[in-house]
Amino acid sequence: MELENIFETKTHENKQILNDGEDSLSWLKTVCAFANTDGGIISVGVKDNFDVIGLKKEQVDKQVQLFLRLTKEHINPLPKFDFNYLKTERDTYVLEIKVFKSSNLPVILTFHNIPSIYIRKEGRNSPASSEEIQTLVFSSFPEKYDLFFTNEIYESSSYSWLSKKYKNIKKQGLTQKNYFI
Repeated sequence: MELENIFETKTHENKQILNDGEDSLSWLKTVCAFANTDGGIISVGVKDNFDVIGLKKEQVDKQVQLFLRLTKEHINPLPKFDFNYLKTERDTYVLEIKVFKSSNLPVILTFHNIPSIYIRKEGRNSPASSEEIQTLVFSSFPEKYDLFFTNEIYESSSYSWLSKKYKNIKKQGLTQKNYFI
């Protein structure tokens, strides 16, 4: 990516600096929206008017630590992300934070104990509507917790006492499926 052509789009946002406190809500919304939509890159050290100001190395380190602390504190589930450091002509850096689309949707931003869900719409973060939230839930690929983590093989003879009790109560035989429900 060329530093002269950093435009804000559905998958790209510029921030002069990542702020702490109340001012952090703006960039936290962007992280949440990117994770819920198509992912994206936040370029830190670039003004909204596309002027590249860059950050000193010490500032970059502090920005990474701030990002890690506040995303862990306010965003759940935490999306995957990567950091990239672009050196400018003035011996400063633009910090690129690549936020990946989450497979466990929706990603929720909680700020002042108020949970919110944001999506990205062509260069803007928007609160998700109920229909958009439903779409996020249905498009999620969460971890599967119903998989068996054992090598033990089912043998009905091992459950003869349970089978007799079940048959007396339910008036039908116990199937393999009933053992695991």
